[in-house]
Amino acid sequence: GSEMCKETGTQVTPDEWPAWVRPSGAHDAYNTGDKVTHNGKQYTSQIDGNTTEPGTDERWWSETKE
Repeated sequence: GSEMCKETGTQVTPDEWPAWVRPSGAHDAYNTGDKVTHNGKQYTSQIDGNTTEPGTDERWWSETKE
C-alpha cells in the first residue's frame, strides 16, 4: 500500500536528517538551518552556501546533541 507510517515521539526520521553529501558546487551547497547526519552525528548548517564537511569546524556546522 501507499500508506505512510508516521513516527511519533522523539525518534529521528531519515527525511529530517538526511545523510550529508559533499556538495559539488554552489548549486547544491547547504543553507542555514539545513539538517544532516554525518558519522553518526546530527548537524545543523550555520551558514548559507555551506560546502564544509560537518565536524570539521563548528562555526559552519553545529552538532546537535540530544
